[in-house]
Amino acid sequence: MQRCPTPRPSSCGQSGLVILEAGMSLRRKDPEAEHRRLLEDWRSAFPRSRHACLDLDELEAFKAENDRLGDIDRRDRPEVCSALPSLVTIGNTHRCNLTCAMCFKQLDNVENMSLPDLGLGRFESLGHELFPHARIVALSVSGDPLISRTIFQELDLLRSYSVRAQVTTNGMPLSKRGLLERLVPTLDTLTISFDGASAPAFNAIRRGASFERVLKNIRLFNEARDALDPGAHRPLLRFNTTLQWRNVTELPRIIELAKVFNVAEITIDHVQILHNLNREDSLERHKILTNRMLEEAHTVAQRLGIHLDAPELFNIPEGYEEAIYEPLSDEDLLAQGEEMLDTVRFDPALHERLDDDAIHASLQRGLSQGRSNADFVAALRRSGRLIGHLQWGVPQLGPSLIPTSCEKVSACDYPWRESFVEFNGVVAPCCNLSMDAGRVMGFYEEGGSFRDIWNGDVYRQLRRSLSSGRSYKFCRNCYIFESANEADYRFGETWFEKRIALADATPVAIGQVPEGYELVVTSLRGPAPERADAVLELGLAEGTVVATVRAQHLPDGWFFKGDFEPQGGLHFAPGRVVYLRGPGTNGLSVDVVGWTQPMARRP
Repeated sequence: MQRCPTPRPSSCGQSGLVILEAGMSLRRKDPEAEHRRLLEDWRSAFPRSRHACLDLDELEAFKAENDRLGDIDRRDRPEVCSALPSLVTIGNTHRCNLTCAMCFKQLDNVENMSLPDLGLGRFESLGHELFPHARIVALSVSGDPLISRTIFQELDLLRSYSVRAQVTTNGMPLSKRGLLERLVPTLDTLTISFDGASAPAFNAIRRGASFERVLKNIRLFNEARDALDPGAHRPLLRFNTTLQWRNVTELPRIIELAKVFNVAEITIDHVQILHNLNREDSLERHKILTNRMLEEAHTVAQRLGIHLDAPELFNIPEGYEEAIYEPLSDEDLLAQGEEMLDTVRFDPALHERLDDDAIHASLQRGLSQGRSNADFVAALRRSGRLIGHLQWGVPQLGPSLIPTSCEKVSACDYPWRESFVEFNGVVAPCCNLSMDAGRVMGFYEEGGSFRDIWNGDVYRQLRRSLSSGRSYKFCRNCYIFESANEADYRFGETWFEKRIALADATPVAIGQVPEGYELVVTSLRGPAPERADAVLELGLAEGTVVATVRAQHLPDGWFFKGDFEPQGGLHFAPGRVVYLRGPGTNGLSVDVVGWTQPMARRP
């Protein structure tokens, strides 16, 4: 088996990183000379560092070889990978300077700024092993990466290994003195979480932020980006917008603001409702208004030349009654933005992950007695030893017992392509925040070997499960649908994704619902004719139309996109024959996604 080579460390510094002097020029007329100067600074200041001190040609050779081996790994899907991950997400901090109500961290009631960082020691140790081979590193998945206590050193290390950073931030830290001088030359993409076109709505949603200050910081970023040498890499600027009750009417104006600030792309997602913390944010009772705002946003984005990735329109069921939309006054919104939360400081003894022999022994005893992972998590939470989203550290369970007839290889390639290292050292295969199954591949500590985790037993079991069809439970709740007709028989559910070819306007049967079960369809999607009156119908064999999906003109072309998940899916009773009818255009195919479940499980 081929293996990606490991660079030999040079004697170019002690265990630490030099911080370059403030005022460094952003212009890179001679990248080779600049890189040599950076390495010379390290050699002079830190003679015992583990930094490999490779020149740009050597770094490119390592990265190209890793790319080549990675392509082979993703093609052949072996249990043991030759390449290291080409994309690494590193949770450099769990801290955040805001307290947004829709953030999952509010479930823990812990003061955000008291939460821990990964630490420079672990970051540097991880970097010396991975960065010679990686091209992209995404910083942080659970905090704002730019408020890490060692963000300057982290950016310097990335740049010294010719690695580009993907950063998602609330925008407030961008005014930190000297930050943009380091950040801009290192960036691949900067994504700003931007949730309003006015100060009242923006500040109410992003509690603790200032609309005016974020806009000022975006201007400073653009000035720094424009100051780069014409031959230098120009980082992409994006917005992420969380669509909710407070900002839905501002959506088209957010697109217009994006154009003013040279934003290339915008991603819009519906807000997640976290129990009762932010139930008032839901747009379930304002579907017609939401659809109109999304349609206006697409029109504005197309006119302004901005790429927009937005959720599908709500399906409006028969008999639906739209609630009256009564926005809060600007004064009330601004007051919400200044609310102070009653929180406690982070306590590692209570809030940190657990990884000791007693916990593992307890898990094994429970499994031998037929208890589930959910029982294990519940027991830990009752004892106060594990709370909220920090239960990510629960040890990994084995795969579900799937009958051979339902086994099918998953399309997911994450375990062969990328990896996630959390702020607490947890190594995970992806960002699937499954709360009913652990997803821990291992724990990375300073001086440890990431390759030992990457090709260790747990990662190998995961790769084997995805290649055999006997998947882990947390994979089965993922948006990357594994395959057709894979079942988790503990719950009697069978997920499916089925492609239906439509030759003309004749109804095509999806299938007959089994006796004792119901069918739940969550989405329909596929290419559409290039006309606004093209309609896709989902209905019953006797002629009843249950749902219609109209063609949408999106930046990538014309598509049918029907999302029924927000309303719980479309339910079909046992024995019914379900059909699709196309718009009368030959050569179209539509993907139908959903599941079947026993009637007894429906509330």
